[in-house]
Amino acid sequence: MMDEFPYAEIHPVDEYTVELRYAEGPRRVPYRAWKMPVQEAADLAEWWTREGVRSCGSHTPIRNHRVGTIVVSMCSSTGVIVRSLDKYGNLKPTGYDLPRLVVEQLVASTFIAARRGQSEGQRHD
Repeated sequence: MMDEFPYAEIHPVDEYTVELRYAEGPRRVPYRAWKMPVQEAADLAEWWTREGVRSCGSHTPIRNHRVGTIVVSMCSSTGVIVRSLDKYGNLKPTGYDLPRLVVEQLVASTFIAARRGQSEGQRHD
C-alpha cells in the first residue's frame, strides 16, 4: 500500500493548520503540498460529504458556493478549486486547486473528522 500512487496524505502541522500532500508518482518523487487552516479543511470536508461528491463530475458547474469559511469556486471529476474568506466574509486573493484524491483523504482524516465533530457541537449550542 505504501507504493501505490497517486497518493494523498493529511498531516496536522499544529492545532490550527493541516498540510495536504499529493504526488502522482512514488513517494521518493517530490510532492505538492498545501497548508490550510483546520477550520477551512473541516468546512471543505463537510461540503464534500454533503454535496460535493455528488456534484463533482456532473454536467452542472458549481460556482462560488459558500460553505463556512470557504467558497468552492469550481469542482470537476478531477479536482476542486477553493478560496478562503477573511473574517469579514470577503474572498482572499489566494486559494487552493486540490486534486479530488486530496479532498477524499481530507474527509477520511481522523484529525479533520474530530474537528468537524467539535464544530457541529458548537453550532448546536
